[in-house]
Amino acid sequence: MIYHSSLAPDSYAADVQANLASHPGSKYLLTLGSCTSFNRVSASGTMIYAVYGGPFDTLGQACVAASRYADAYVKVLDNTTPPDQSVRQCS
Repeated sequence: MIYHSSLAPDSYAADVQANLASHPGSKYLLTLGSCTSFNRVSASGTMIYAVYGGPFDTLGQACVAASRYADAYVKVLDNTTPPDQSVRQCS
């Protein structure tokens, strides 16, 4: 589950720190060099830092967790799913 993606170099540190603080137990990573289900860089060419939670055993568990946060969404994180196909809908 993705809580937030930080795209602005001048605010990476503050942005990531604020989102880690507001999402207990979350972690962050640089998408460049991570699994292939992430976009490597933003559309404007900047690096992307993702604040995320999980892993979850089922889509249902991830959806319940994501429903607690307005901007969170569920994304498959692996090395086979392309970024444009990795977001999962929670019904």
